[in-house]
Order: sequence, then structure tokens, then C-alpha cells
Amino acid sequence: MRSYLLTGGKLKQTSAVVLTLCRILPYFIGVKVPHECDRWTNFLRLLQITFLATSFVTADTAGQLSQLVATHHMLFCEHYLTASVTPKMRYLIHLPKQLLRFGLLRHHCCLRFEAKHAFFKSLSPKNVPKTLAKKYQLYMCHKQAGETGLPSRGFLYEHVYSPTRQRYRQRIQTETDNTSYEQSCT
Repeated sequence: MRSYLLTGGKLKQTSAVVLTLCRILPYFIGVKVPHECDRWTNFLRLLQITFLATSFVTADTAGQLSQLVATHHMLFCEHYLTASVTPKMRYLIHLPKQLLRFGLLRHHCCLRFEAKHAFFKSLSPKNVPKTLAKKYQLYMCHKQAGETGLPSRGFLYEHVYSPTRQRYRQRIQTETDNTSYEQSCT
């Protein structure tokens, strides 16, 4: 195992990687786990809560989500007597109310913010503001530049540098020049 992946005996992963692992884990080990295993059933219940929270569900599923969270927490306390309820588990109780009040839960997701924060967290600068600003500028320049060093078509400049738009602008310019020449002659 690579040592940079381990921190304090635990695997260091991003939120997106853990979410992907949760989605594919039942397919890998689900056939090996007995069907009567209550802990596995409770884990699958937690996955169902995760899927409901990260998918396009409507307010009609708030009751189902509330029931799943209550059942999961009750069975978790029964199966793991020495484990305590974490704050993140406590936050699950509020998901149905948030779904009803604010709409889709995936619109409140912080995965994109965590991904952006991971870039800054990976740096360990002496002059924090200067280093972070400079590294971020270099990072954005790298993302915006294409292979040839010119602006990338797939980033912010697509509407400015697209060949179709350039041809359209040239045609408009030519028509405008011809019109002004013809008008000046008459």
C-alpha cells in the first residue's frame, strides 16, 4: 500500500471517491454477505439514504427519507452498542425538512467546494495569501491554456474563439464593409 494514502491507519480519500466506492461496494462484496446480516442491511439502508440525498428526488420522498433515517439510527444504536452517534449522523435527521423547505438536496451538496478546497489544502506555504493566489493563478492558466498554449476551446473562451463564430463575424464584417461602400457610392 502506498504510504501517502494512509493517515493514522486510515485510507485518505476524497468525498467523491468515497461516494463512488459506496455505489459500487455492494456489487463487489454483496454476494459474500449473508442476506440475514442485520448490519449489512443497515449499511444498505444508509446507502439508500445517500442515493436519495444525491439524486433528483421530489418532495414526495421526504416521508420515505425520514423513515429510512429513523430506522437506520435506531438499528445502528442496537448493533453498535459502544459506538456513539456522530454529528454527521445527527445531520441526517434534518434532510427531509431541508428537502421540503429548499428543494433538491443535491443542490446543497458541498462536493464541488470540497474539491476546490483540496487544491488549497495540498499547499503548505510560508506566505499564505501570496502563495495561494499565485498557485491558483498558475492552476487556472494551466486549465485555460490548450496544448498549443492558445486559449482552450473547452473552457471560458468557447464563445469567443469558436471557428463558427469567427466565420460568422467575418461574414458580418464583410457585409457591413460592402454595405457602407455601396451606400457611399450612391
